[in-house]
Formats: sequence, structure tokens, C-alpha cells
Amino acid sequence: MNARTLLADAPDLATLDWARVSSLEWRQPQWSRRYWELNADGALAATMTWRGPWRRGFVARTASGVWTIRESLWGRRSIHRGDEEAPVASSAREGFLSLAIERADGERLVWRRESWLGALHVLENRERFAMLRVRRTRGFVRFSGTVTLEDAARSLPDLEPLVILAWSLVMAEARRHAH
Repeated sequence: MNARTLLADAPDLATLDWARVSSLEWRQPQWSRRYWELNADGALAATMTWRGPWRRGFVARTASGVWTIRESLWGRRSIHRGDEEAPVASSAREGFLSLAIERADGERLVWRRESWLGALHVLENRERFAMLRVRRTRGFVRFSGTVTLEDAARSLPDLEPLVILAWSLVMAEARRHAH
């Protein structure tokens, strides 16, 4: 699925003012489709589609464009604007329950579980200040959750791709535990 195909029949998406949004909710509208929507204050802000087992990763769409999340066989993930080769950010295993997020234009961040059961994850800077939190809820056959932005994240120039990358990390973990 390339960027052009994704844009052809996509719904209109709201442009977010990251300074005003505090909580975002994502849900899976149909249990039979690997497609999720991210809503901010009742408006559709982003969509994400799993690319399948052979293409590994996700494709997300926001008002600013298309994002491709690529997944390697060893679990590394990178987010790219559209079909560009250079990643905006990428993840690598750092510890037992944490990942390092390397950003193209900024400091290194840490992605870790905040709760032992794995339902709550946090993205922190090197001083361990929370940037955002993602809480996953599991329904009978669907996954949903919330993304909460902390004040420390509001000034990040790459906040949108970081939110999408965090969302995809939770979705990938949910997919692994579903089998």
C-alpha cells in the first residue's frame, strides 16, 4: 500500500493544535479490519492500517500527510514521512522492558512500560520526564486506548510522528499478545 493508494479513499482529517490537545482516543471501528482511528476532541485526527505480515509495519495518515512505520524482523521500528528513506525516528531494544527512540532532529527518548501488566506505556526524555503516555484497553475482539500528552511534549517539533510511532508500538505489542 503506497501513499497514493491510501489517500484515494481516506476521510478528511482534523488538523491538531498540539498546544491544546491533552488526550487522544484510538479505537478499532470494525473487529474484522486491522484499521484504527485516532480521535481528538471528537474529531478524526489520524488513521492507522496494518500492512500485513509480508510488508511488516503500519501506514498512518494525518492532516499533514502519510507516515510509514517499518518493522524489521528483530523488532526495530522506524517512522518515515510517506515513502522517504530517511526515518524521522526509530526504535531499538534497550533493556528488558524498554526501547530507545532515536530522533533525527533531537535528543534520545526512552519508551517503557509504566505498569507491569503492559497496559500503560510512557515515553520519557533522558531526565525521566514523561512526554506522553499510552494506555491500551482490550475489548473482547478489539483494541482501543488513549494517548495523553504531557506539557513537556508540547514544544517538540516532531510530536506528531512520535505519537504515531508510540501508537504503533502499542499496536504491535497487542498483536503479539493476541496470538
